[in-house]
Amino acid sequence: MKIKTISEQDIINLNIEHKQVIKWVKEAFLAKKNSSLPAKISQTFEEGAKFFNTMPAIMFDENIAVMGLGATGQNFLKAWLSKSSNKSKKVKLLNYKDHAIKTKEMLLKEGVSQVEICNDNENLIRDSDVVVSAITVANELIGKDDWFKPGVLVVPIHTRGFQNCDLFFEQVVCDDVSHVEGFKNFSEFKSLKEMSDILSKKVKGRLNNQERILAYNIGIALHDVLIAKRIWEVYSES
Repeated sequence: MKIKTISEQDIINLNIEHKQVIKWVKEAFLAKKNSSLPAKISQTFEEGAKFFNTMPAIMFDENIAVMGLGATGQNFLKAWLSKSSNKSKKVKLLNYKDHAIKTKEMLLKEGVSQVEICNDNENLIRDSDVVVSAITVANELIGKDDWFKPGVLVVPIHTRGFQNCDLFFEQVVCDDVSHVEGFKNFSEFKSLKEMSDILSKKVKGRLNNQERILAYNIGIALHDVLIAKRIWEVYSES
């Protein structure tokens, strides 16, 4: 067996746009049912403070809140900005060190006109249509039940911190049921759907504008395999 390798710089030089990667992510989800895909094993270290997971998220709402502005949060925002219409939407950032200020500068430079820095979780979450958490560790609940407005979509990249939402959100979406069936509140989910079933139109996603949805997309190996294959194809043609 011959192993093919591409350097990180080679991949950077290909200038693959985030919107293209998002298309590949969708392609991987749609291929899931026709693949042999055991549940992903989450590798964690230092009681969850360090971990290896990937989580794509695509948002289409008017008001988005982001907490955790390190490498994962920054890459999420870059992918989100690949859809030009998102630049007209309001972005709320949780204040932490100098991360929020630097991120605000980046967003304004990219053409986002409304950026607000919030000093606490409540102001960040209240009135937000989408809440994305890219923080590394959450040792306690991040928000009270009444902070989450009807219709909100919550995307916790690191799955801790939103266990209370498990109990009252109308819908939970995951990339693989096996990834969440060990969660403490699994039996309390009101509705559980897989992303691949939604994208293939086997089931409906959001049923109404009042539904609160929690997305636990831990990441499936197909994303790694398919995107690596597509990168190699682009590289081979260059």
